[in-house]
Amino acid sequence: MAAQDRPRLDPATARAVIDPQSYAEWDGLLDTFDRLREDTPVAWVEPADDAVHPPFWLVTRYDDVMRMSKDNATFLNNPHSVVFSLTEGIEFAKALTGGSEHMVASLVTFDAPVHMKYRKLTQEWFMPKNLRGVEDEIRGGRPAAGRRRRGGFREGRFSALSAACGDADPRRARGRRAAHADAHAADVRR
Repeated sequence: MAAQDRPRLDPATARAVIDPQSYAEWDGLLDTFDRLREDTPVAWVEPADDAVHPPFWLVTRYDDVMRMSKDNATFLNNPHSVVFSLTEGIEFAKALTGGSEHMVASLVTFDAPVHMKYRKLTQEWFMPKNLRGVEDEIRGGRPAAGRRRRGGFREGRFSALSAACGDADPRRARGRRAAHADAHAADVRR
């Protein structure tokens, strides 16, 4: 599609869909998205004169988003950022990484075939049967775990890894993660 033929949003609507303040006024933003889904379900959003962000496609209908998320040959996650980013942040990331817009490589930034290898490695951890085992802790139902982590922090034994695993002893947490990763490494090699 030629650039001049792309459906575009008016400046006020384009600003509303990216302005954090709009999300604080939820009802008005929901009305905006309802209108966009009806009138302009796919639109090219360009920055105002200040070029505070790169242009991007805004897709507002659920079915369209789902279709795009499953068509990895047409809709790539790389090389551009998959989350809304300000131009200043993108330039910072490029300077820091030697050219990539991504500060870190993560599952959502990978395209095939790398994406599927990492997904196979991690997917089982997030399956409902495994999440049920940590649901109480996630919902705050296990205060002892929280006290244990806070105690570990005061004693200088706290790490992000131990917090994620629910262990005050990071060596045990790393061991548990490593054992889980080893168990699924064969899947990644296939």
